[in-house]
Amino acid sequence: MLAGGLVALRELTARTSDLVVSRGERLSAEIFCAVLRAGGVKAQVVDALEVVHTDGPFGGAAPHLAHTDAAVRARLRPLMSRGVAPVVPGFLGAWHKEHGQPPALVTLGRGGSDLTATLLGRALEASRVTLWKDVPGLLTADPRVVPEARVIPQLHVREAAELAYYGAKVLHSRALIPVQGKPIPVFVRPFAEPSAPGTEISSHQSTDRHPVKALSAVSGQALVTVAGRGLLGVPGVAARTFATLSAHGMSVSLITQASSEQSICFTVPEKEAKAAKEHLDRAFHDEIARRDVDGIQVQTGMTTIAVVGLGMAGMPGIAARVFSALASQEINVVAIAQGSSELNISLVVASAQAAQAQRRIHSAFQLSKLP
Repeated sequence: MLAGGLVALRELTARTSDLVVSRGERLSAEIFCAVLRAGGVKAQVVDALEVVHTDGPFGGAAPHLAHTDAAVRARLRPLMSRGVAPVVPGFLGAWHKEHGQPPALVTLGRGGSDLTATLLGRALEASRVTLWKDVPGLLTADPRVVPEARVIPQLHVREAAELAYYGAKVLHSRALIPVQGKPIPVFVRPFAEPSAPGTEISSHQSTDRHPVKALSAVSGQALVTVAGRGLLGVPGVAARTFATLSAHGMSVSLITQASSEQSICFTVPEKEAKAAKEHLDRAFHDEIARRDVDGIQVQTGMTTIAVVGLGMAGMPGIAARVFSALASQEINVVAIAQGSSELNISLVVASAQAAQAQRRIHSAFQLSKLP
């Protein structure tokens, strides 16, 4: 009926899209529950709308942690106390959009199934959360780019979040939010080899001989620069720049700026670069006309590489080793950003040199020998 209505109307709203894509998770939960029962396990499907509360919107809802905690405990603990294994579909939640109205079904966006798992683990104060994947765990680099990449035995939750943010597709950084500050380790393990240990993500910090743990990369980026001598010492340039992008729903993954605000560089997805330039041209129209701003410059074909590791903090020479490794192969760094905590160093290089850059940095820090 739902599919027939879509064909007749020739329109797909965000709400209807969530209803359609939810069918797969709900069906999977029923099938998995049936398999458990066939194996002699007492199991029961619990609708995610009963336990996962969100603040909306459709297509990428954010979970409401306190309400979800209360709902999970009230609904699942009685079942578990009777020896019944609850099976909850991932990726879904309830949005109580209007008071007194039935909750709307919403999806949690990319990584939503992992997010559901950590939400339930948090609420139930689980001893661990295991995410079963089609990969052996989180790796020191993309094995398609760096053949010597190997599984990382243990990562701090902040390290894992940084890797996820900068392109590691095994895990979305949102999935780690519910367990931050909680003594609940998250394990990423391969379902094809259940006995493999995979990667542990926890509050434990292991720096030992490897201050750098891994590399992550985001390709298809464009570097946008707002520059001009007329901006020297003028306050608010950065605020205007990023307010303009935010007003048009554009996300920035890396920012680098001179203290004088004479030059501001940032990266956006390449497909958004043209629109970003147009919006900024309008925002700084007067300054460009007066030559206070030289114009909005865009360099496409860029890749952002993140070098991640908590052990980098306070250890001298990490950045030097990165640049020495790249200089030896004549790889040019177009932009660099580094937080004061030194959790990561982010580099922007031409995409044509990105694979070689990752291999050189991986080798320089001997990540293939990570214990």
